[in-house]
Formats: sequence, C-alpha cells, structure tokens
Amino acid sequence: MTWAVTFTWSRLSSSPWLKAFRIALLPLAIGLNAGAVYVLGRSVLLNVPTVLIATATVAVLLCTKIAPAYVMLGAAAVGAFVLQP
Repeated sequence: MTWAVTFTWSRLSSSPWLKAFRIALLPLAIGLNAGAVYVLGRSVLLNVPTVLIATATVAVLLCTKIAPAYVMLGAAAVGAFVLQP
C-alpha cells in the first residue's frame, strides 16, 4: 500500500489538486500535534524538574539544528537521571 501511494503521489506531484490537498492538511496536522502536546503536557509536567527539562528541550529544538530525535533522547536521559526515586 505504501508503494502504491508513493508511486501515485510522485506521479501526480505537479497536479494542482494535490497541492491544494497538502495545503489543506497542514492546519489539521498542526492542530492534532498541538492537541497531543497539550494532553501529554498536562499529565507529565507536574513538578519543577519536569518543567525545566521540557523548557530546556524546547529551547534547544528552537535554537539549534540538532535532530529532534537526539534532543528527545538527551531529555529522556536527563529525566531518568534527575527523577530517580
């Protein structure tokens, strides 16, 4: 199925309706991501250390060009070290 979608997408990439479709889906994707961040943030950001880790992670993501996966792994490692019982 992925191959079929990829093949069709590349074949129709110059189509005006496909460009309109991509533009129309952008607000939907942003809204879904924002909703997920809000729900997860409410359940996780419960104390000062977690808020500081999240703030530092967002700052690094916005101010550098480091891959987000590496930043998240680093934040998880810091969280595991700092939040040990």
